[in-house]
Amino acid sequence: MKRSMLIVGLCAAVSLNVSATLLVHEGFAYGDVTIDHSVANPNAAGGTGLASAGWMRWGGDGASVLGSTSIAVPTGYGLANADGVLRVNAGSWALRSMSSGYSMNADTTYYFSLLIRNQDNSSSISDYTQVHFADGGTSKVSFGFHNNEELLISVGGIQATKSTSDFIKGNNVTVVGKLVLSSSGDDTLYASAFLDTDTISGEPAAWDLSVADELGTAELNALRIFVGGGNSAVDIDELRMGETFADVIPEPATLGLVGFVAMGALLIRRTMMI
Repeated sequence: MKRSMLIVGLCAAVSLNVSATLLVHEGFAYGDVTIDHSVANPNAAGGTGLASAGWMRWGGDGASVLGSTSIAVPTGYGLANADGVLRVNAGSWALRSMSSGYSMNADTTYYFSLLIRNQDNSSSISDYTQVHFADGGTSKVSFGFHNNEELLISVGGIQATKSTSDFIKGNNVTVVGKLVLSSSGDDTLYASAFLDTDTISGEPAAWDLSVADELGTAELNALRIFVGGGNSAVDIDELRMGETFADVIPEPATLGLVGFVAMGALLIRRTMMI
């Protein structure tokens, strides 16, 4: 009995450690699905923290989920990256609402992560991509790249760019962001970009970029992905929003603890049968 209680205690402790506060997660695990213009697709309506109506498209050359495609991730990205990406073509918006709104007029912090792969190297001024965390139709926080294939972020109406062309054709890029909100002043967005040949070893001590603006009474309640007309297409995967860095980029070792929990449950069952 004591042995069983010990195992239960260990499993409970580990379970608390591995539980994530994922507010929003979209992994595009739908198989092959076409995202229709101005009509939400019920076959692309899963995920966490998202409204029951699925993804829809507005304008441009189209968008679709490619079920057998994936984006490679850096060492240290301890999340299961299942097959399936959203491919957004030139000049298109892909849109979906969240199931809840998150106030920007608060003293709190949110973290974000997403995977991006550019499909061409156009240097056109319209060659840019942005993943917006928006208030309805108005972008409040965004991550992506501009026509020089460099990381571009924005908060409110203020932008910042990184002077490294991480997003050249075919590169698999993981973008991680941190939004520090203030109820009485500017709100600051930090972000870093990692190639699949890089290593993520915890929250960056020095982020690649930071930018500040006052978001006021806005809230985040929608996802809006835009690919500029100068681009052929961009792949997007694993959109995540959480309350800590470990929510959006947990360490790989943490996942091994999940197996320990399962093993403990099996031991309890065997002990009780003896």
